[in-house]
Amino acid sequence: IEILDDELTIGLGEIEVPKTFNNSYDYLNTECILHLPFNNSIKLEPHYVIGETIYIEYIIDLYSGETTLNVASSFTGTIIQSVNFMVGRMIPFITKIGGNQYNSLSDAKEVRNGIVTPFIEIVRNKPYQMNEPFNTMISETGVLGDFMGFVEVENVLLNTTATLNEKNSISNLLKSGVYIK
Repeated sequence: IEILDDELTIGLGEIEVPKTFNNSYDYLNTECILHLPFNNSIKLEPHYVIGETIYIEYIIDLYSGETTLNVASSFTGTIIQSVNFMVGRMIPFITKIGGNQYNSLSDAKEVRNGIVTPFIEIVRNKPYQMNEPFNTMISETGVLGDFMGFVEVENVLLNTTATLNEKNSISNLLKSGVYIK
């Protein structure tokens, strides 16, 4: 098969990301992670993503496997992030007698992550109750492993065989706040 064009542009579509709170809570302590097929995930700035449309395309050099990811946002109307990576498999273009291969995609790497459609993961830490008149801090009781995001713990009950100094250190860390994934 003869390759007539050495560059292939693949539009991976667009993703609309609506606002959730319609205020600064949409942006505070928010991470926007773009998950992509055949590539590692990348982080995007929230102001380019929240309430905007993201456009994604791959431009693949068919000979070398070098791929350019372009991410554009309706916020600017232009590309907001561009990343180069390798994709492909070992393909010998020329094989000489004796088994030596030349001009193959020896540096190509393929990330097999099982993703076929790109998507954006929004990770938020909602620090306040939305239904309270003055947006008070959330106060809940429970086991630490049941919470996610930024947590400040008061009245710590530690069930451990740690020393007194270790218990005090853990209590102080939990009181000043920890981030739980």
